[in-house]
This record gives sequence, structure tokens and C-alpha cells, in this order.
Amino acid sequence: MRRWLPALSLATGALPGVLLPFALPGMIGLEASDRILLAFSISMIISGVFATGVEASLLSEVSRLRVDGHLPTLRSVSRAAIRCFARLIVPAVATFFLLRAVYAVVDGEASERLFALDIDYLFCLSAASAILAAPWSGTLVALAKPAPVLFSTFFRGGPSLIVLLLTSEPTYIVVSLVVGELMRVLFLRWRVSVALSREGEGIDIGIPARRELFAQSGAQILSQLAPVLARFIFVLGPVGTISAAEMALRIYQIAYQIVYSLFVLPLLPQLAGIAQAGSRATRLIRSTTKRLLAIAAVATILTTIGVVGAALLNTELNVTVTTVSTGLLWSTALLASLPAATLNVWAARGLVTARTARLLPLVSLSALITCALVGFGGQPLMGSVAGVVGLSVSQVVAGALALLLFKRTVAQSKGEWPKDV
Repeated sequence: MRRWLPALSLATGALPGVLLPFALPGMIGLEASDRILLAFSISMIISGVFATGVEASLLSEVSRLRVDGHLPTLRSVSRAAIRCFARLIVPAVATFFLLRAVYAVVDGEASERLFALDIDYLFCLSAASAILAAPWSGTLVALAKPAPVLFSTFFRGGPSLIVLLLTSEPTYIVVSLVVGELMRVLFLRWRVSVALSREGEGIDIGIPARRELFAQSGAQILSQLAPVLARFIFVLGPVGTISAAEMALRIYQIAYQIVYSLFVLPLLPQLAGIAQAGSRATRLIRSTTKRLLAIAAVATILTTIGVVGAALLNTELNVTVTTVSTGLLWSTALLASLPAATLNVWAARGLVTARTARLLPLVSLSALITCALVGFGGQPLMGSVAGVVGLSVSQVVAGALALLLFKRTVAQSKGEWPKDV
């Protein structure tokens, strides 16, 4: 049972988030669905910008302790969580409102339609909760206990599906999304306390270095601007475009999460010791790269076959609205970039472990430029789908560059990672 626990946790946790964008249009209408999904996607962008770096830093620091035969204390992890939250909450909230303002400038009429109610302000709490949860999830992964982290995504959609069965009032749905994020924080903190109590005494862990944390946040800002640019193209499309795009993104994300959670996540704690492999380090990177590419390629093929078949069946039988078929077909363009995205996240975590996160903004900037050129350049010819194609191509560029930089960093490590924090 323990062997299948990560897969079971992943399936249980991801299911509500996958179902939600499909259920919302039919239950509350396309316009209300677009409004909620767009506001929620903005909060997830903010979470990606600020929470990902915190999670990666804690994962790296706890993994380093484990390599040396130590574990962190619960008190020190709590202190790291609070201090990281205090450093990032103001820029996170400011970025949320900045994005809303940018949407209004790009298309005021669409912005007024999409943000017709003030309930989207509540998503600031959702983004803040994700930042607070990041240290706990990073610690659990470093402790080789990824199952609670995988299951915790259940709280991002599960409560909302329950509310959706009871009412179609948008306000209650938004509140349930925010409450779900708060529940996720409490769940992850509880699981860390249980894990550390079973392991015995620990030592204090340091707060992630400001320069590394800010470098990761900067890289994530650039990285998350790519989907923001794509969403500008979606906003300019007809009603239902955003819902179709969110469906495509959710399908891609579930395929990505399967590969990442079951095959990449277990490898991340090992990055802390890869420098000590000496002459074997390059060979280990090469073998891991080939393995991840093969796994991601198989996942891409199987998922693409499934979504194309579902789209054709839906069109033939007219089971649901046309938006669903469009979202299914758009996801195939994103799925083509899955192998590159898998290498990107693994190599990027390696750069964080090596304390060379300063290189990550270069990777993200390259991806952003690629997305802008392909997305906006292709929009006159392809329409709204150009945003999806731009995202896909940008992932390929980012994956190739991140892997190249990680290989170079390992080659220059001389058998150990830097010790300074």
C-alpha cells in the first residue's frame, strides 16, 4: 500500500482541481465562470511567483541537513515560514492588484466584465495562504514524504465542488476556494509536526538567504509573465475563451503533476548530494535526463491520445458545450512541451540546491521573450490558440537552457556545493 500511496494521493488531490473548470461553465454560466477562473488563476500566478522559491529553498536546506545526518526542528521551520511570509506578503498583494490594473489597461471592457464583482479581492488571501504553505510542503518533500503534499491540492478544489452542488452563487464559490487554501496550510503544518516527532531530535535550520530567495522570486516573476501574456490573448477572445484555455491548462497541469510528483519529486532531495558524486556526477545527470525524457514522452503520447479522443467524442455526440472540445484540443499543444518542462523543473531545483539561483532569471527571461514572440506574433494568424502555442514553445527553450546551466554548475562544483547560506 505504501508503494502506491504517492499515486493515490496525487489522484485524490488533483481530481477536484481538474473537475472544477469543467463544472463551473455548466453550473453558473460562461461569464461567471470566466470571472472566477481568471481571478483564481491570477492568485495562482502570485503563488507561483512567491511561494515556489520559498518551497525550493526549504527543500534544499532540509535536504542538505539530511545529507549531513541531521533533521530540522519544528520551531525552526515555523520561524522560516513566518519570516518568509513577512518578507513576501506585501509584494505579493501589490502584484495581485497590479495584474488586475494591467488587465484593465489592456481591455477595459473585458476587465469590467470579468471583474464585475469585488469578490476577486478575496483571492489575495488565497495567494497569501500559498506562501505560508510553501515551507511546510518543501520540508515534507525533503523528508521523503511527498504524499501529504500531493494530497493537499485537494483543498484547492474539493470544498468548491461541494459548495457548487449546493449553490450557484459566485460569492460562496470564491469564499470556498479561499477557505480551501487556508485548510491546506493547516494540513501541511500538521503533517510536518507528525513527521518530525517520529524522527527524534533535530537542529535549527537557517532562514533562506535573501539573495537566493529574491533571485528565485525574480525568476518566477519573469516565468509567470509568460502565462500572463497568454491570458491577455485569451481575454481578447470571445466569451468562453478563458474557460477553454483554463481547461487546456488544467489538462496539461495534471499530466505534468503526474510526471513531476511520481518521478521528479523523489529525485529532488538527492540533488543535495550530487556534487559529491565527483566524476560520476555528469554521468548521473545524463542518465537522469534520459529517464525523465522517456517518462515524460510516454505520458505526453498517452494523454494526447486520450484528450483528442474525448474531444472527437464530445463533438460527435454533442455531450457538452463546444468550449469543452476546444479546451481539450488546445491542451495537445501544451502537452507537446511536457518533456522539456520536466527537465526544466528538475534542473532549476538543482541550481537552487547549488545556491546559483541567480542564473534562474536568465532562464525565465528567455522563456518570456519566446512566449511573447510566438504568442503575439502568431495571434493574427492563429487567433487565441497562439497564446497556448507560445507557452508550449517557451517551455522547450526554458528546459534546454536550465539543463545546460545545471550541467555547467555541476562541472564547476569541484565535488561539493557552496557552504554559505
